[in-house]
Amino acid sequence: MKHIVLVGLNFYPRRHSGDKNLWIELLPYLSGSLDKITILSVRNESVPVEKLQIDNCNIEVKYIPPRILKIGESGSKILFRKKNRFPGLLGVVEKVLNSRRILKELKKIYQEEPYAHIHIMDNMGFTNRIIAGKAPSAVSVSAMAYQGRRERIYHKYLLLSYKHRNITVVPYSYSFAKKLQQIGIAKDKIKHIRWGVKVKKEDGYKYKERYKKKIGLDTDKPLFLWAGYIQQIGPKDFILAYDSAKKALKDGLPATFFFAFKREEKAKEFRNLNNAKQGIIVRATKVEEFALLRKAADVFYSPVYNKKVILAPPLTWIEALNEGSPIVTTDVPGADEIVDNGKTGYIAENHKGIDKEIFRISKCYKEMIDSCMRKVKNECNIEESADKYLKLWGI
Repeated sequence: MKHIVLVGLNFYPRRHSGDKNLWIELLPYLSGSLDKITILSVRNESVPVEKLQIDNCNIEVKYIPPRILKIGESGSKILFRKKNRFPGLLGVVEKVLNSRRILKELKKIYQEEPYAHIHIMDNMGFTNRIIAGKAPSAVSVSAMAYQGRRERIYHKYLLLSYKHRNITVVPYSYSFAKKLQQIGIAKDKIKHIRWGVKVKKEDGYKYKERYKKKIGLDTDKPLFLWAGYIQQIGPKDFILAYDSAKKALKDGLPATFFFAFKREEKAKEFRNLNNAKQGIIVRATKVEEFALLRKAADVFYSPVYNKKVILAPPLTWIEALNEGSPIVTTDVPGADEIVDNGKTGYIAENHKGIDKEIFRISKCYKEMIDSCMRKVKNECNIEESADKYLKLWGI
């Protein structure tokens, strides 16, 4: 039997606002080569197990109730801490506290139906090493992005998380792969696999005006969409984006800037900045509304404040490109792996340069639509991502 196990925080088999959407999209492409996928998800759910089937593959999601965090439909407290520091102490503790229960489940699963591989969808910290040391199979771990704060402590944390003879690390960007080597992870223990999405049909971009009308936005102005749906985004990134947008509007740019927050409390924190008449909308959006916004957006607007961050690049960026929306961001490592200047967006050299790039892209975003969609088709196709994971797992 071809059987693999996925382990992570807050997975459930429906699209939501988290990074696990990657795995939801991957399942149909993995299932054709597998007989069974077992998923251990640390999450509050009313049922202990969910079962589904794709093709001839049986998928079983087993929920492990978290010890100290409220992880569930609304996400996790640790993902929205005010200062946005990493690693979050509560998150680290939560992961360690669950190691014993995860090991117990892995042992039970293997006794019932032996698996060929364990893939950990999050960096579970020291729990990675505990699993790798006890596992009867090889183990791989996703490495989404490098936060770049408190480097000496953070590097030790990464080494503690990833450096083990039975762990292969899977960074989503070449820049992060290079950084992992620099801090001491062996090159042969690193396998770069980029995010992937289901490639859209080439004519999908024609309906942006329809989606703008559906949401109630001005169809005569370009829509710049900012999102607090990205792991690396924090309050400083929002303020940087907001200030630059406000300046552009003051300088005469005819545009709408929509700042879509993932959580209601964050939108409330900045609700005094909401001014639709001036072209700035600040509010929380549900998953369905954000999906419509992504389809309607002419530009995905995502400057990053901290230049030490290494981007994945974020799945949200790739989804935006797939809708024909170029990206405006700042010069941080990893950004140039998805943003080709003048083709799929613009990268500002510094914070002050964002204003110039906003005006520049407002004049040519329509000409970038085909390049954006082609970029995804050629480099971020989910079928290729699935093939690389199956090869990594020895399937």
